[in-house]
Amino acid sequence: HSMIWLGKDTILMGCTDIGNQYSEDGGESWSFKKNILTSWGSLTFPNWYQIIKPKNQNILYAAVSEINDIYLGYRISDNSIEGTLGRILKSEDNGITWQTILDLAHPIVWVVINPNDNEKLFASVVDHIDGGIFRSLDGGNTWNKLNLPSRTEGRPYTIRVLNDGGVVASFCARAQEDQVTLTPSSGVFYSPDGGDTWFDRTDSRMQFYTKDIIIDLNDSEQNTWYASTWGRFTVFEGPNNSGNGGIYRTKNRGLTWERIFSHERAESMAIDPLNPNRMYVALELEGLFYTNDLKTFQFPTFQRHESFPFARPKRIFFDNYNQNTIWVTTMGGSVWKGQSKTSNTNYINNEFGDLIISPNPFSENLNIQYESKIKDKAELIIFTTTGTEVYKQNVSVEEGKNQFQIKLNEKIDPALYILQLKSKFETRYSKIIKY
Repeated sequence: HSMIWLGKDTILMGCTDIGNQYSEDGGESWSFKKNILTSWGSLTFPNWYQIIKPKNQNILYAAVSEINDIYLGYRISDNSIEGTLGRILKSEDNGITWQTILDLAHPIVWVVINPNDNEKLFASVVDHIDGGIFRSLDGGNTWNKLNLPSRTEGRPYTIRVLNDGGVVASFCARAQEDQVTLTPSSGVFYSPDGGDTWFDRTDSRMQFYTKDIIIDLNDSEQNTWYASTWGRFTVFEGPNNSGNGGIYRTKNRGLTWERIFSHERAESMAIDPLNPNRMYVALELEGLFYTNDLKTFQFPTFQRHESFPFARPKRIFFDNYNQNTIWVTTMGGSVWKGQSKTSNTNYINNEFGDLIISPNPFSENLNIQYESKIKDKAELIIFTTTGTEVYKQNVSVEEGKNQFQIKLNEKIDPALYILQLKSKFETRYSKIIKY
């Protein structure tokens, strides 16, 4: 569920069923030495949903619960969740010892801290009567339940605290007594005043089964958010939500949303910290997907990461000490580490490397020059600015300088387009204008 770095090679990971795992060698080996055990040796709380570390402090906080898999398809009804215990734990010695600072008869699935005030914490407590978002203003010594946002029914999930003190939260699914029909109580909710008042910022397609929400780290104003939504359960359709799954994006703090990726079980997403154009998406039962077009197109193109070997990724993390390294946690398939290929790819950012287009603007023929370090095959694709493909051609790339011409006089209408040259190892873009 979560990973934090306590040092360059020191990682603490929150897991389902087995507590937390701890590595001192960059993930090559793991131990259970940071867990809390009963006197007879078993785990006190086996499900560690979230672990966080405030900036510039040797303090850890963790959200732990008795039951596993909360908000999967079989963990959204009242009788499958409620009546079990949850706690917020605190450690002041990097996890050697833990103390309980919030102890409730309800599961707790999230804890987060205000990035500019280490005394302010928020927690997600799951119960259709007593659940909601709890807040502490004194570093976790005391907690109070906040007023519930409208429509919600005690299913808070991810909470993000903005730099200006605002709070964004997702509320997940609640099933009715038939265990299948979902109540319209899910979505994204925004509090500009730190949790005192809430505004419903939910698209109609997101009001049944919203999962994660993240803030675009490349938007300095923090107006751009992404939310993942399920349109069906793990193995069967939710009758009033089928067809609504995917990744949604807002650029105005939830006032309007666009679905940029359609898939019925979009679990979570993460943006590459070294490349604002690349997003990874974890899909339940479908594996790991990614796009290199996040900022390029209104509707980016996503594709499966074929080298990722497991069908049930959970969340995506980037190494704090080497942000080219990507970590993916899974449901039942361990944790996987790989290298992001961002350093090998150029993206639109007012510079297009050595992809030379002439003439531009053009009326009929387009000349393309491209320098490559290797011999390869590539695809040349032209998109509209909204992501519609209007032209595609396979091209051969030789080592060194390449030059070829395409004729577009009657194939596309006068307009602004995005030209993409894509090989196995890299992708180049350029804006082109036909008049």
